Amino acid sequence: MTDSAEPKCILVVDDQESFLDLVASRLELMDGHRLYKAADGEAAVRLARLQAPDLILLDWLMPGMSGLEALKLLKEGAATRDIPVYMLTTQNLMGNVEDALTLGAEGYITKPIVMNKLSARVKRIFEELAEKEKPGDE
Repeated sequence: MTDSAEPKCILVVDDQESFLDLVASRLELMDGHRLYKAADGEAAVRLARLQAPDLILLDWLMPGMSGLEALKLLKEGAATRDIPVYMLTTQNLMGNVEDALTLGAEGYITKPIVMNKLSARVKRIFEELAEKEKPGDE
């Protein structure tokens, strides 16, 4: 079994509880990953520092601290700067994706999200991360 197939720890951040529950049912119950959930940016930063997840899926628009503000704090923190962050964004925010990439996000996932596609995307993200960590075979 490769590292990408092993269950990972994922922090999902979104202010919509129904979305968090859907993601949890797919990634945790069906795919076997360990999930942490946060409803706002402050909780996301705090949980990331405490749990050091393998991946963060971070919503853009939330009350209080926005996803972009949380991303900035995560990428500035010594304990969290190397955690891959993918922004969750709606189509109408696509123009702001460049800001997130500039701040250190590895990518983005557009909403609305089809759970089967999210599952496949997360699997692909972990496979890509495992490839980056392999020593060069050249």
